[in-house]
Amino acid sequence: MLSKLQSSTSNKRYMDFDYVDTDIINDLNINKNCLNIIKTKNGFHLLVELSKIDNIYKKTWYNDILKLPGVDVRGDCLVPVPGTIQGNFTPKLIKVN
Repeated sequence: MLSKLQSSTSNKRYMDFDYVDTDIINDLNINKNCLNIIKTKNGFHLLVELSKIDNIYKKTWYNDILKLPGVDVRGDCLVPVPGTIQGNFTPKLIKVN
C-alpha cells in the first residue's frame, strides 16, 4: 500500500528529466519560462512546470525533450534538494529565461 501511495499523484506540477550534458538547453523546443534546472554533480535535472507550457507546445514538448541527446532518466525520478551536499557538490537551482 505504501508503494502505491508513493507512486500515485493527484496533481502533477512538474515533470523531471535527468541529463548528463548541459549543452542542450539552447536546443529545447519549448517556451523557456516553464523550465527550471537543478545543476548536479554529474549533469542537471530539467524541471518542466506543466501549467506554464504554451499551447503551441502542449502536444509536442514531451517527445521533443526526449529526442535530445544525453537524457539519463525520464519521468518521475528523485531530485536532489538545492543547497544540500551531494558528494562534495552543492546542487543549485537555475531559472531559465
